Amino acid sequence: MSVACTLREVLAAFGHTAFRTCDAESKGITGDRLERAAASGDLRRLTRGTYLVADGHQLDAWRLAHSRARVWPGGEAVVGGDGAAQRWAIPLLAQAGPVPTLLLPTASRVRTGTKGGVRIVREDLSPEDVDEDDSGPGVTLPLRTAIDVIRHRRLDVRMAAATLSIAQRRHIERCTPLDPFQLRKWMTQEEVRDGVARSTIACLARAPRRGATHVRAALEFCDPRVESVLEALSWHDFLEAELPAPIPQAWVQGASGRWYCVDFLWRGARVIGEADGAVKYTAAQDVMAEKARQADLEAAGYRFVRWTWADAMGKRTFLRRVALAVVPRAVSQRDESTTSTGFPSPQDVRSPRFSA
Repeated sequence: MSVACTLREVLAAFGHTAFRTCDAESKGITGDRLERAAASGDLRRLTRGTYLVADGHQLDAWRLAHSRARVWPGGEAVVGGDGAAQRWAIPLLAQAGPVPTLLLPTASRVRTGTKGGVRIVREDLSPEDVDEDDSGPGVTLPLRTAIDVIRHRRLDVRMAAATLSIAQRRHIERCTPLDPFQLRKWMTQEEVRDGVARSTIACLARAPRRGATHVRAALEFCDPRVESVLEALSWHDFLEAELPAPIPQAWVQGASGRWYCVDFLWRGARVIGEADGAVKYTAAQDVMAEKARQADLEAAGYRFVRWTWADAMGKRTFLRRVALAVVPRAVSQRDESTTSTGFPSPQDVRSPRFSA
C-alpha cells in the first residue's frame, strides 16, 4: 500500500495529534507502513513507537511539545520554554529558531538532551508555575515561561526586558478576564503593576539559579502596560537613555472631543510617541484613519514623534527626536508614569466619538 494512502488513513484517524503504533494498528495501519511513511518524511517519529504527521517537515514548537507531552508515560511531562512561549504569545527574541521543551521531574530517569526534535529538561516545578486542566498536559504559566526562555537563551537586557514585559501582560490578562478597554484602565493602577512585579520576583525565586542574572537585570525595565514588542523595546530604551518616562497606552482627547489611545504620552510636554509596527496599518483605510486621528490630536495641541522597527533595531536615532521634543518642554524631569491620567468615561466608550 502506498505511503500516500497510509498518510490519508493516519490523518483520518488521528489528525495532527501524536499517536502510538498500537493505536494505529487498532485502526488497521500496520507498523511497517508507519516505518515507510516515516522514512519518506511524511510522518515524524517522536519516540520509539510514537508518531506525528509532519507538516512540511516543520512543526511549531508548541504543537510538537504538546503532542509529545500527551503521549508521555505517566502524564508527568510539562510543556515549557519556547513551546509554552508560543502558547502564551510571548515573543522569542533571538536568532535561533524555537526549540520545543518538555520539563520532567528531577526524579525521572529519562536522559536530558534533545530527542525527536524536543529538548528534555529535568526540573521540579512548583504547582504555582504550571497551568493544568483536564484537556491536555500541563504548560508553564507566562511568568515562568518567560523566565525560562530568558535563562536558557541568555538574552541581553533589552530583549529580556521586552520578553518579560509581554509575559507580565499575559499574566494579568489571564488573571483578569477584562475587555481591552477595561484592561488598559486596570493597568493604570500602580498597585496592579506592583503586584505583577512581586509575582515575577517570587516566580524567579522558584526557578533554578542558572541564568537568573539575565532576568534580574531586566526587571527594572519592565512594564505590563506596553502592548507590543516594539513598544516594550522602546520603553527599555527610554529608561536606559534616562529620558522622562512617558505614560504607556494613555488616553488623550482630541479637539473634536473624541478620545484616542496612544502608545506613549509625555503629558507635561504634550508629546505623543507612536511605535509603528508592520501590522499596525494593514489597509489604506487604516492609514487614512490614522491621519485623521493625528490631525485631531494636533489640533488639540499635541505633537507627534513616530518610529518604526527599522529605527528601533538600528542606531535608535528616534531617541534623539524624542529628547528634542520632550526635554525642553517637559514640566518636570520626574517619572510621569505615576501621575494621574485622563481616561474616557463609560459614556464616552459607548459614543461614536470613542476610538481605541
